[in-house]
Amino acid sequence: MHSRALLAGNARAAAIAGDIREPGRVLRDAVATGLLDLGRPIAVLLVAVLHFVDDRDRPAELVAEYMAATGRYLALSHARRDGEPALVDAARVYDQTRSPNPMRLRSRSEIEALFGDLTVLDPGVVLLPRWRPELTDDDDSPQVDADYPGLAGVGRRD
Repeated sequence: MHSRALLAGNARAAAIAGDIREPGRVLRDAVATGLLDLGRPIAVLLVAVLHFVDDRDRPAELVAEYMAATGRYLALSHARRDGEPALVDAARVYDQTRSPNPMRLRSRSEIEALFGDLTVLDPGVVLLPRWRPELTDDDDSPQVDADYPGLAGVGRRD
């Protein structure tokens, strides 16, 4: 409801309720808004969501299903297991809330595997602030601690 309220009056955007683990339904509902044309180039944005998809829900297969139906480009960000110890502790605390979607931190190699057969664009799967830092307004590249909690990358279907 909050998303719909934020988008009220914007004829070029819509919010739909869906479960990321149901690509067919999500895509069908998105197309039904009239704003998504699967015949046109589409980028799939999976930003800060896949760490809430458990392995038993086949996250790599879900990504592949979204890409097969839609896309040429995929932008993905994910909390990482091999990062800051405080993040691992935060994930444990989150899991203790008995959420139906516990947090699943993944290693860099597990996150890279989510791109499947896509070509990962430079600079690769890197710490979030290091993905295209030249596009910032800062004169200096961001100083990022090696323990930064998240990774990001962009993949392209050739």
